Amino acid sequence: MEELLNVESFFKASQVHLSREWLESCIQWCKEENLPPNYTLKDLQMNVFEQWLLLDLRDVEIPCLPPDLASKLKYILQGKYSLQLMQVVDISKPKYFQLQRIRNGIPKNLEQESENSKRVLQLTLTDGVQEVIAVEYKPVECLNLNLSPGIKIRLMGPIEVRRGRLMLEDRHVKIIGGEVDTLLVSNAAENILAKSLNQPLNEHPQIIKESILTADTNIFNETDFTSTTQNRTTQNNVINNTVLQNQRINNQFDSNRNLNTHLSSTPKPNTAPPQFQNVDDFDDDFQIDTEIEMLMEAERDFEDVSITEKSKSKTPDLFEDDLDFDTIDIPSTLKPSTSKNVVSNLSHSKSIINISDIIDEKTISVSTTQQFDKIGTPTASATAPVVWSVEKLVKTIPNVSNGKFKIRAKFKKITEKMTVVEDNFHLVAEVEDEGAAVALKFHSDVVSDLIGCSVQEFMGLREEWLRSNVEAKNKVLGALDSLKNRLTDLDNVLEVVVNVKEKFPVLVKIL
Repeated sequence: MEELLNVESFFKASQVHLSREWLESCIQWCKEENLPPNYTLKDLQMNVFEQWLLLDLRDVEIPCLPPDLASKLKYILQGKYSLQLMQVVDISKPKYFQLQRIRNGIPKNLEQESENSKRVLQLTLTDGVQEVIAVEYKPVECLNLNLSPGIKIRLMGPIEVRRGRLMLEDRHVKIIGGEVDTLLVSNAAENILAKSLNQPLNEHPQIIKESILTADTNIFNETDFTSTTQNRTTQNNVINNTVLQNQRINNQFDSNRNLNTHLSSTPKPNTAPPQFQNVDDFDDDFQIDTEIEMLMEAERDFEDVSITEKSKSKTPDLFEDDLDFDTIDIPSTLKPSTSKNVVSNLSHSKSIINISDIIDEKTISVSTTQQFDKIGTPTASATAPVVWSVEKLVKTIPNVSNGKFKIRAKFKKITEKMTVVEDNFHLVAEVEDEGAAVALKFHSDVVSDLIGCSVQEFMGLREEWLRSNVEAKNKVLGALDSLKNRLTDLDNVLEVVVNVKEKFPVLVKIL
């Protein structure tokens, strides 16, 4: 019992949460299979620690993170946590681009480009019960795409959590070491990309060259960079020592492969995670939120994009689903305002939707502009020059195959998030008058007018922002601000085209 308590104290001091059943089983196994008769307490502690490094935390299910962390909008994560890395991806570059570079190498004429490239790593972490997403908000020197799936990582608070994502900086992360053998192939960075593109997995995943992974350290001042470099040196020493340990561990572990099966079959106690106080008093600062979401906007839905969809894209090296700003607050039900200070009043509204409800990445089969090319101009007989009520338009739509109408309406809410596909914006929103409401698809040119720039200009600015261009960042923020203001102030005569081929009437002009 004294040994058990000593080893348990050793792990608690290292912020490692273990069940008593697992610990008892592991100590027993180490004493019977792996330790000499005259072992010391330190020998026992290190043997148990080495086995923990190889353990899949999901097998013992001991939670340590705050409950429902992934659902928290604004939160400060305090304390220290030893978590398991499930996978890591770079969300700043197109998947095709990355997979081609990994498997085919870097063309000679592009080596300098790669060396200067930036990254935004996204980590999927687990405490054994709850998975959370962590985003490299600022460069974290000890992270890279070659980290072994299952490696143990220590997070150190306070860490800002926005919309369920942990916003990581260099001071928040330390590598402990280890791996989980069942994850090494399936969760390797190369194979995560391959699976998302329906490509065959590589049974021997490649080591990804550091030239592709280098983070931009120019944002550090001289003092910060010196400190970061020293921190990385210390961490690399830890990693190197861990690798040497793991080589020895694996030699021992291969002959005793049934240990984890034995340990994972032990009873799982009903252990509740510690309680944490939520933080509700964040400032609703538009620019801070938007800057965070600009780093997260490249976050891809790696499970939904197919090779067929990519082959149809005019820009195959770009994700069609790479636009995901989440931070502009717009009232979901809002009366038109004559105030010029709409933006400053939005944070006080109790009925709001976020920019994630406005902008999304889901692809559409044919762009709005292309569809109008096919539809053509409504015939004169089908055109109604008078201004109709929304209710009359709604009743007329089922009986019209192709017509142009005018209605007077004001903005109500977003019903389909904005997408960027094949160089066109796509946005669906409800508008209303006193009698009824109707969902309209905004023509790409109308959206361009609302944000003050074309799709190409907007996406170009976005790319420049990701390269730390301050001027581009300010222009994007201005475009999003313009979209927000003009949507909330919308109370106009609207020219709408109804066509049987369209799911929604299409707003072609704001009069």
